[in-house]
Amino acid sequence: MKKIVSIALVLMMVFALATATFSAEEAVQSPGKILTITVVPVGDGTATATPDKVELANPKENTPTVTLSATDGKDPFTKWDLHCEYDIISGDLNSKTLVIRPYTDITAYAVFGENKNVPGDKDATSPKTGYPVAMAAMAIVVAMGLGIFAVKKVSE
Repeated sequence: MKKIVSIALVLMMVFALATATFSAEEAVQSPGKILTITVVPVGDGTATATPDKVELANPKENTPTVTLSATDGKDPFTKWDLHCEYDIISGDLNSKTLVIRPYTDITAYAVFGENKNVPGDKDATSPKTGYPVAMAAMAIVVAMGLGIFAVKKVSE
């Protein structure tokens, strides 16, 4: 009887850990956190953010907006590449002036000229990040195999 209970507990733990792994969400930012805005020009041009820090509000839709502005240099402005969670209030990623409401710290790359990639970008396409459905199916198959093995072992 002890073997059956211990095997059942192991199987429950496997399912619980697998479920937590596949259903985990991104951490929620807390209200009052000061968000930092970093602007990096890529190419020959200048870019600014006004203001350069904002306080995350509760609800987050009340967080102040940030205006990103780009000025052409030798290269014409091409686009904004934003690394953060945000909503666009006015403009778009191809306009020189963009107003956003940030929800996380921002790194805003102002891209000037053609065929320029932001630092760390080697390719214009995103890499594959995994196969969560296949991983879940594999965990289920392994758990079922362990269950069948346990039942056979107990019945011997």
